Amino acid sequence: MMQLGRTGRVVALDATQAGDGRVLRSGLRYAFGACVAGDAIWVSETWRNRLVRVGVRAADEVVTDWVPGYPCRINRASDGGWWLCAFAGRTHLIEFVLREPAFRRRMIAEVDPRYWIAPAFGSGDDFYEPLQGAHVKTRGVLKPYAPPRSYGLVIKLDEKGVPASSFQSRLDGKNHGAVAAVECGGALYVLAKGPRRVLRLPLHGA
Repeated sequence: MMQLGRTGRVVALDATQAGDGRVLRSGLRYAFGACVAGDAIWVSETWRNRLVRVGVRAADEVVTDWVPGYPCRINRASDGGWWLCAFAGRTHLIEFVLREPAFRRRMIAEVDPRYWIAPAFGSGDDFYEPLQGAHVKTRGVLKPYAPPRSYGLVIKLDEKGVPASSFQSRLDGKNHGAVAAVECGGALYVLAKGPRRVLRLPLHGA
C-alpha cells in the first residue's frame, strides 16, 4: 500500500490442468478477495477501498467505491447477499500519508514496518506504535476520540452490494483484523487475524 502498488490480478485456474491459469484482470491495487456469482466475479480492491464486479461476459462495474475500511475476502450469504470483511478502518492520517511521497519514502527506508503509519491487523500492545502515548491514552485510559489504527469490521451487503448491517470490534476491542467471514449452520465464522482467533457469531435475529 505504501508503495502505491498495482500488481493485483484476478486469475482463472483450471483444476484439471497444470499451468499458470488465465489472467482475467491485472493492474489492481491489491485484489484481496474474490467470489464468483453467475457470470461475474466480485473482487475486493483493497487499496482503492472498493468492490468491483468483474464481468466474464460483460463489462466491469464498480459496486461501491467508498468502503469505510480496507475490504478483504467476500463470501455469499444464505439470503443471497454478501459478507464482506474489512481488516482496518480508513483514517485521515493514513490518507494524508498516502499523499506525501517524500514522507512515505523516508518511512519505508528508515522505520520498522511494525511502526509505519499504515493499516494494521492489531494494535494497542506496543508503546512505539504511531500516535501512542498521550495522543491515544492518558494514564492508561483510552481517549474517546483516539484514531483507530486497527479495527474489526464485517459488513452484511444485500444482493446488490448495498450495506444492510454490520458486526464491529471497535478501537477498544481486541477482535481486529477481520479478514474472512463464512456463514454455516446459522452462524457466522470470522477469522480475526489480529488476536489470531476464529469467532462464532450467532445470526438468529441479527
